[in-house]
Amino acid sequence: MARRLGLTMRVDRCREDGEQRDALAADWASALARALGDVPWVPIPNLGPQTERFLQAWEIGAVILTGGNDVSACPIRDETERAAVAYCLRTGLPVLGICRGLQFLQVYFGGSLRPAPETHWGGRSHPLEICGARARAMLGHARIVVPSFHRHGVLAEELSDALEPWALSGDGFVEGLFHRTAPVMAVQWHPERRLPDPEIAVRLLRSFHRG
Repeated sequence: MARRLGLTMRVDRCREDGEQRDALAADWASALARALGDVPWVPIPNLGPQTERFLQAWEIGAVILTGGNDVSACPIRDETERAAVAYCLRTGLPVLGICRGLQFLQVYFGGSLRPAPETHWGGRSHPLEICGARARAMLGHARIVVPSFHRHGVLAEELSDALEPWALSGDGFVEGLFHRTAPVMAVQWHPERRLPDPEIAVRLLRSFHRG
């Protein structure tokens, strides 16, 4: 049976009535279908300390930490993702961090964040150098071009010792990383959104799902 994916959700507040809502970008459904076909997946509510119970009950076999919300800006989401990552590390399940997810993993493993330059905001595209045979085999390229939507990032020299970079921007920010021993990886860009080369997202998601 294929691994059932669990996708964490951002926390939004409705402008009309102030209601707090868990939300997932609609792009994810089509991105997962394109890359993984009919692999089952479920959104993970922001449950804080009840997160592990949810992952067990739904038999989640891999977790994607999706984008949205700055790290430390939303305590219930931070608590939910801490619990999810801890559970995956303990049980050997794959984790993929997306944008905020990369930043969250950097902080989880003891690293720090920096403000990103303006060239990383608002969907501007820029090239990345793909480092190492493993990452180049995964994506099929030595350089890729991606759009960016983040205002915080990770400088290569400040990357947690538990992590290793595999994609670097020209200004020294880490845009792809692996954990050194666990099946954990992350990208600073959004594979669920439109990319100059859509096949990059397909290859990334398939590699993650294989663990």
